[in-house]
Amino acid sequence: MGYAAWLQTQGPSWILGPQGKALARTTGAAYDAQRDRILQAVLARFPTAGQLDTSGQLQIAPSDALDEIGADRQLPRGPGESDAAYAARLQAAWDIWPFAGSHYGVLRALKGAGYVGAITVQDNGRWGQLTGSAGTIADLTLGSLMTCKDRTNNPPGWTFDPRTYFYSRMGLVFAATAANLESVSGQAILNALVNEWRPAGTAFVGTWVILAGNVLGWPLARALGGGENLGGDSVRFIPGDGSAPFVMGP
Repeated sequence: MGYAAWLQTQGPSWILGPQGKALARTTGAAYDAQRDRILQAVLARFPTAGQLDTSGQLQIAPSDALDEIGADRQLPRGPGESDAAYAARLQAAWDIWPFAGSHYGVLRALKGAGYVGAITVQDNGRWGQLTGSAGTIADLTLGSLMTCKDRTNNPPGWTFDPRTYFYSRMGLVFAATAANLESVSGQAILNALVNEWRPAGTAFVGTWVILAGNVLGWPLARALGGGENLGGDSVRFIPGDGSAPFVMGP
């Protein structure tokens, strides 16, 4: 029973006439509205318990509340991600955060936000990719590019630039482009996620999106020769510092 109905049953008989009940109903309605505001404010703190439907069942949090929860849990909403999908991902934040600062943590955070197929690559040639469907660290495949030739006569492996021995750097490779890798907002979210989840002692150089052919030793079987791109290859580079992306090759 709400206050609007309950207050009409309280008090002495002289105040429960038509005018008294009208006053009690109006006053109670104000109390009910305040109670609902407090209830919604508390529930909005929880991703999957933010509002009540007509039957009194708890639903997902309001859209703007989810964005605030995501900022608190350092999981920004992915491009085009629905409220329902985002709420479920925020609720599972405690399952992924123990892996922050690792290949797996970066890749899980990216996949959850809609960046499918990402490959993490370090300056020393080590790489990681999610290849399974278990939803656990068992999905992670690790490998090395050390059998590939680099762009110069330095030791083989992945190289970002001539500083081939500076191993405390990482980048991303996507074997194909996607809408969230082409839009300005999608690129900004990508950089924010990687910079949040990468190892603290590692610098994020940027992302290579293969538009055609091969780049920098990927796929694995490709041996590199004397240039960043091979033949007519085309690659979009998204700098990790947020500067403007550009395309290498045609």
